[in-house]
Amino acid sequence: MNLECFVRMINQMEDFGDGAYWRDKGARALADVFEKYRDKKIEDAEQECQTADERLYIAIRKNVEKNDEKNDEKNGRYSYLQAEGLTAEVDALYPYLDDKKVLNQKWHVLISMLAVLDVASYGETLKNEKELSNFRIGAIKKIHFTGKTLSIEHEEKINGRSRKTYRSKGMIEFIKKAVQDKRRE
Repeated sequence: MNLECFVRMINQMEDFGDGAYWRDKGARALADVFEKYRDKKIEDAEQECQTADERLYIAIRKNVEKNDEKNDEKNGRYSYLQAEGLTAEVDALYPYLDDKKVLNQKWHVLISMLAVLDVASYGETLKNEKELSNFRIGAIKKIHFTGKTLSIEHEEKINGRSRKTYRSKGMIEFIKKAVQDKRRE
């Protein structure tokens, strides 16, 4: 499946969280950065940011704010840089579903995974970030879902490979639901 078809399928899903899946430390660390800086002015957040996750947050938030300027509705949507007109239908600045920090798996897929790969590959401010070199994959060619893993076939080789594989249980369960719903259509 290509990026556009995959994002459209995920966009049709409702927000989804399962507090049982706490293992994806990377997504949670990024979500915590979003929580930390969400209510601050972007200029203040930029001055404070020091980590790669914080720089990713700034790049994603600037994309969201640019979209909000174009829109009458302030809906927090991220527009993919590699696919004109393709937007993540989830509020990019709100990774958790509630105060108990249940990670929204829709956010996990569309922002923590796909927007990070997108902005690391195509975002002007992140092109030379050494810490993000594993995310600088270039164009996403195909997305493969086996039911147990999600693999992204991409343009740029990283460590000799042109495929990234994800196994996060919460994300996989969410994508499984999306695929099942699409088959029922």
